Amino acid sequence: MRILASFLLLTLLSGCIGLGGQKGSLFKEFEAPRAGTGQIYIYRPYKLFWLKAYPNVMINEVLVGELRNGTYVVVNIPPGNHEITLPSNSFWAIPDMTAKLKIEAGERIFLRVGARLDHVLPMYFGAFGVVSMSASAVMTSVNEDLATEEIVELLKSE
Repeated sequence: MRILASFLLLTLLSGCIGLGGQKGSLFKEFEAPRAGTGQIYIYRPYKLFWLKAYPNVMINEVLVGELRNGTYVVVNIPPGNHEITLPSNSFWAIPDMTAKLKIEAGERIFLRVGARLDHVLPMYFGAFGVVSMSASAVMTSVNEDLATEEIVELLKSE
């Protein structure tokens, strides 16, 4: 029975509730921003936790891509103030995350998204076991050096 409980825990941790496996082409180099625009790279380093779970990426309430595990999204946007949101959905059971930023023409901004397991509590009822768990995610601005190290291993989301 403990083997079954362990298997269920592993399944939950891997996020196998969705079909969110990696899709896309391997990173080659940073794209040049289009004339008169700024550029935002939003990326999610590969982690075993929530392997198949993924959020959508919205900028100013417009869907611009999906942020699957081990992928990145790059968007050219006009200069000014913008709101980046990763809303909760059936594949991403984390409350909405929002970042507000200002971008200039020719500027490149990097946002890193990471999911983490906050709490796991196995509970046993006689021979039957269940797992209670909670998770959270963070979206942080990172510098180009760190982003460069991490993005080279990722796929461009398609």
